Amino acid sequence: MARKSAILVYIIALLLLLVFATFATAATLTHALSGPSQPNSARRWFENLTVPQFNPALGTLNSITFEMIGYVHGNAAFESIRRYPTYVLLGLSERLVLFGPDSAIITLVTPTVTVGERVRGYDGSTDFAGQSGRTYTGLFGSATAPSVVLDASQVNPTVWVGTGNVSLKLGGNALSSKIAPRESGVFVDFETFGSADVFVTYSYVPTTVRDERPAIPEMGSLSLAVIGALIGTPLLRLRRRI
Repeated sequence: MARKSAILVYIIALLLLLVFATFATAATLTHALSGPSQPNSARRWFENLTVPQFNPALGTLNSITFEMIGYVHGNAAFESIRRYPTYVLLGLSERLVLFGPDSAIITLVTPTVTVGERVRGYDGSTDFAGQSGRTYTGLFGSATAPSVVLDASQVNPTVWVGTGNVSLKLGGNALSSKIAPRESGVFVDFETFGSADVFVTYSYVPTTVRDERPAIPEMGSLSLAVIGALIGTPLLRLRRRI
């Protein structure tokens, strides 16, 4: 039983070493983008982003990773015209979407910041201040979009590999709204700005590593050979003792 456990440990250790060796040969190159170039408070907007193609002189492309951090900032205000005290909750929100060169959605995120408080009955003046109104300035929120990894086989090489540029698109849609109360009787006003930082990372095998690989045994055959040796030696010893 102890010998079988030792064999299993050898196999696991070997596989871990092989996985490490595979990743050790990979390199990455990250491009950081941001948009929009100017603050845009329009309810819906789009802006083109440009990222350099993967230069084939660097090596062989393995995958492309897309990451995005979305931001929302701006101002919000409300005025309650109700005759009785009311709790008001506002949400400053922007939906940010990253589109690929084929206009397909790559990833998206909706950063939101909420503010609110309880105010007294209507004070007779719709000025977003006083005992029945509030104005909030300099609001800010952020959120991270799910990262997306595309294997080289999932992207068009004529689009992503070369010495030119790839056109992406960043879109924003203001979704700020009154969260509470659901009933009417509260006036609201929003000024919403959205923006994002986008990171495109190329994972590749450098040319120097790629060129040296023919002199190295194939990973699959190497793995089988070593595993066979590790398993065969203890089993051979066991048979001899029997």
